[in-house]
Amino acid sequence: MTLLRQARLPVVESWIFSAPIIDMAVGFDLGAAAFAMGRHLIARGYRHIGYAGYAPAENSRFLERQQGFQRALREARLSDDLLFHAEERSGFRGGRLALEALRMREPRLDAIFCSTDVFAAGLIFECQRHGIRVPVDLAVAGYGDFEIAAEIVPRLSTVRTRGYEIGQAAARLILDRAEGREAPARYDVGHELVLRESS
Repeated sequence: MTLLRQARLPVVESWIFSAPIIDMAVGFDLGAAAFAMGRHLIARGYRHIGYAGYAPAENSRFLERQQGFQRALREARLSDDLLFHAEERSGFRGGRLALEALRMREPRLDAIFCSTDVFAAGLIFECQRHGIRVPVDLAVAGYGDFEIAAEIVPRLSTVRTRGYEIGQAAARLILDRAEGREAPARYDVGHELVLRESS
């Protein structure tokens, strides 16, 4: 970081928004996106909602998602401590582990928000193995809008992140700065909830 600051060249960090930055940043508010999905699940009538994600100490992005989701639950006066954390290399297996752990802690569990679509897909696979109907018995939502989200059955409700727009905006910021035009320190591309059959 020190070398980049000393170089006095335009620097754009991507996929971050709220963290400290070197020069410019393009991304979106991860916590706000998770908060919005939490509000969606609450509006659908779910009251015993769990969270499945990676250990937040390993990656601040996942901590922001968790905190945004917990804020939605607290504002609705719902329990915000039904949390499951797995190692980042868990993949689809993390969804299975999350389902086991969260159902053991809360038998009335009626929805789970996953910090990545990979977890959510693994969770849906595990529900199918045990005859748990999604979303009738358990709603599932993810984050990322990966390709699998639109192909799995039921199709996954998720947060769509705008990677293409982030790349475009980063290029524009570098060009603006290089050509002497004003460029914002932070550029928010926003997020989108993609609501499908799983919730």
